[in-house]
Amino acid sequence: MLPSSEHGAVKALWRPTPASKVAATYVGAKDHAAVIADELNVTDTYEARTGNDFVGLRGQHLFGTTLAVGVVASVQRYRSTWSYAEFGGIRDEDNELAQVDATWSASESHDVSFGLQWRGRHTRIEGPGAADSTDLGEGAPTRSYATDARVDLPGVYVEDKFHVTGPLYATLGARLDRVSTNDAWTFDPRAALAWTIARGHTVRLAAGGYHQPPDAEHLDPVYGNPALGPAAATHWIAGYEWLDPDVNLRVEAYRKRYDDLIVNDPVTYYAAAGTGYAQGVDVFLRGSHRDLTGWVSYGYLDSKRREFDDPHEVPAVYGVRHSLTLVGQYRMTPSWTVGAKYAASSGRPWTPVESATYDAAREIWRPTFAENQSALMPPQHRLDLRISHLFSLPQIGALPASSICVLYMEGLNVLGIRNVLEYHYNEDYSQRFAQESYFSRRMLVFGASLSW
Repeated sequence: MLPSSEHGAVKALWRPTPASKVAATYVGAKDHAAVIADELNVTDTYEARTGNDFVGLRGQHLFGTTLAVGVVASVQRYRSTWSYAEFGGIRDEDNELAQVDATWSASESHDVSFGLQWRGRHTRIEGPGAADSTDLGEGAPTRSYATDARVDLPGVYVEDKFHVTGPLYATLGARLDRVSTNDAWTFDPRAALAWTIARGHTVRLAAGGYHQPPDAEHLDPVYGNPALGPAAATHWIAGYEWLDPDVNLRVEAYRKRYDDLIVNDPVTYYAAAGTGYAQGVDVFLRGSHRDLTGWVSYGYLDSKRREFDDPHEVPAVYGVRHSLTLVGQYRMTPSWTVGAKYAASSGRPWTPVESATYDAAREIWRPTFAENQSALMPPQHRLDLRISHLFSLPQIGALPASSICVLYMEGLNVLGIRNVLEYHYNEDYSQRFAQESYFSRRMLVFGASLSW
């Protein structure tokens, strides 16, 4: 069936005084999708419905000329239902946020930010999941979930942005948070330096710690660990930027270390004992010359993790080693523009099936997997072309003249490259089949944007 989606947003702004501002926002969305999905050697329909409602309120007030105080309160309600083969489930999640923050211009050299924050997340997960990840067919054993997990995250932070000397600026700060699942406090110091070595040329260094609470699905009282603590990460970043009206070049190298990742545990189901790292380089170059503009980005990533059932640190599931994007746009006339986008990436890691044994009791074949993420998917390539036209609509009766409108046509994957999305197998795992990406087909897309 065709996917469907409904989205809406409303925002109201009120200025009770010249120094005050209050904003209220509502965002709502609903989505429904159903697709034929292949998982190992099972082909069935995956269907999902999601709903998301968000209400937020923010107020700001300027005291004198040096102190700005903001208050934020928001509530989000998320609901998702899904089904596949013998399995399905419901996930309800309520997120609340209350925050008071302030920025104080302490002097010409110091801008101090500080605040209090409380985040709450209440999640309920119900439904039958797979008791055996290798048995997804009809009559497969199920595991009933009844998760009702609450996570509270009160915290405080402080940050000082100050002028060190000459062209050197620094930022020092820290966060202190409490994670309710294991009743522990986390402390995350952070620091950054920015040095303007010449007009338009800046070198930046940064380091800091971060913590992330566990997801509710790992806090199930029967098939999880309700006392699971947060994962930790330490970041080191070095970068250079050249910025002028016609050229913007950014180069950034980073190293991230992960600790307390979730791993399987024979006693508590899950434990915060995994490790990992991610290191790489990102390059971005944008340029323009008369009517021609374009940009190129390249990313190199080396990432390994030991989490869940990994025996040691193995390549991360989404750790694509090389990624390249080229975008160009040429304005033929003031109203007509043509453009192209080329994207390429090396294959992501995945886990192949090495062999299979027959289970006479269930009358199915059970796969034996190679080491986690020990193989690479084929590289991905795609070229898209676009032509767009700017226009305005005249006044028609009571309808006023429009603002600038856009009419466009896009050719997606014009080279017809058959990019592989994933693999699935026949009944006894003796043959493997490639499932191509939906955008492996050439497609024409027409659209318009009207505004008044």
